[in-house]
Amino acid sequence: MVAKLRQGYDHVVVSRYLAHAVSEDDHVITAFGNWMFSRLMRPLANFPVTDALNIYRGYRRQILDDPDFEFYLKGPVLEPLVTGMCALRGARATEIPGDEPVRIGGVTKRSIIYNGSMVLLMIVRLYLRTFLGLRI
Repeated sequence: MVAKLRQGYDHVVVSRYLAHAVSEDDHVITAFGNWMFSRLMRPLANFPVTDALNIYRGYRRQILDDPDFEFYLKGPVLEPLVTGMCALRGARATEIPGDEPVRIGGVTKRSIIYNGSMVLLMIVRLYLRTFLGLRI
């Protein structure tokens, strides 16, 4: 990841679904959700997103300092929002493969419905901005 950042990329995602990488933590619902959100992010991004929700990523601080970042940061959407902001600003982004082991401590404590709804809302807002020029 660091090597890619040093090569000039602004955003590097370690994808659980690229090449030979696997996620040992996913189940049917989370795998489908990530697949769906990744497909929804593709028209916004300047690279073929395969893992929109992964938290294992590196990015330049300027992405978080963007004046629009806080406007779109509503709820637990940080990771896909970084991808979305890179797309809005034309930043260089890429993915590299990386495995995800089983979660330490067992099951997740997040609400899949709530988190998924917030990510979907953020993506819709980015679509409205990108394709219709509406800042909602």
